[in-house]
This record gives sequence, structure tokens and C-alpha cells, in this order.
Amino acid sequence: MLRGGAQVVNAHSCCQVESNGPVRQITWTRIVGGDPRPKSVVRRCLDFVGFLVPGSLLLVLPKCPLCLAAYLAAATGVGISLTGARLVQILLAVVSIASLSYVSTKHLSSST
Repeated sequence: MLRGGAQVVNAHSCCQVESNGPVRQITWTRIVGGDPRPKSVVRRCLDFVGFLVPGSLLLVLPKCPLCLAAYLAAATGVGISLTGARLVQILLAVVSIASLSYVSTKHLSSST
């Protein structure tokens, strides 16, 4: 036990403790619906941003590597070759699709 009477290890949030009479026999009951607490506003906003950022990146990603090179040069002042711009374009698309897939899978697995 820690100072103040707190336990070192907490029980899982998905389980409840029931006391059966004066003997203090403890039984664990599994909550079927998962976490009984509703999601906070901050958590719901972060979940929404998890979909918004990679989706908007895919939406505004230039389809032409020359346009991407021009945008990078205008934003950062650093020039990039056509081959490098094409690789950056493919990398951004792959990362966006992978993160959208991850967030979608996480959302679907938590809702079931």
C-alpha cells in the first residue's frame, strides 16, 4: 500500500468488485459493454482529428510532382528534384492511407 492507503495495483476499469456479506469474499464481474464511462469531449475531438488530418492531407495533396516541388519551394525555400518530389508524394500518400486505416480499424474495434 502507498501512503494515504492507496493500493499499488488498481483493478481493471472493465471489472467491478462486489462484496458478499461480512466475510469479505470478493468476486469479479466483467462489464459486457467495455468501459462504462462515456468518452470525454477532448477524447471525442482527438478521435475526430485522427480522421481529419490524414483525410485532408490526401485531399490537398498535389497530384503532380512538379506542383509538390513548387509548394515545398514556396513554403520552405528549399528546392527539390522531380524524383525527390515524386518520392515525397508517394510517401505522403502511403502514410496518410496507413494512418486512416489504423484509425478506422481502431474505431471499428472499439465500437463492437
